[in-house]
Amino acid sequence: MSTENTSTAEHLALACLAQIEVNLKDNIQKGYEYISKAVSLKSDIALLVLYGEIAIKAKRYKDLLTLSEGISNGRIQMYRAKCFVELGELEKAKAILSD
Repeated sequence: MSTENTSTAEHLALACLAQIEVNLKDNIQKGYEYISKAVSLKSDIALLVLYGEIAIKAKRYKDLLTLSEGISNGRIQMYRAKCFVELGELEKAKAILSD
């Protein structure tokens, strides 16, 4: 198995483990650790959306804002607005939602 296939398999396994931890075991922090590692290996939109969901559940708003800066995907922008609301930065949230 090539190195690229190994990292792809690892990134998918970590994403699955993240979902198991969050959705079945109610262990949000462990799920966040897994999804963060998965995103560090490969960062595509589907994985970033999953990261966003888990980061918000884990209340890792600043991490999500940092990782998603410059990404124009609609769901990611919605998550960014949610983070700004949670951090009390309502004008930034409003600016995202009005675009």
